[in-house]
Amino acid sequence: VSLIVSGTGDVVEPEDAIIGIGSGGAYALAAARALKDIEAMDAEAIVRKAMGIAAGICIYTNANITVEEL
Repeated sequence: VSLIVSGTGDVVEPEDAIIGIGSGGAYALAAARALKDIEAMDAEAIVRKAMGIAAGICIYTNANITVEEL
């Protein structure tokens, strides 16, 4: 389950269980939504690709990515 705590303290669960936060969050979120239906990609591959796309668009998004899996 993915949850977001809003600035007003509301807890929000996104419809598609994908969350993007930060300056490049909207770009990463859009890319992840586009990639999630590709069966050959697991969650880590989607994250890495989506963050790479966001880093290519947003100058404030770092391309050095560390993925931690729970």
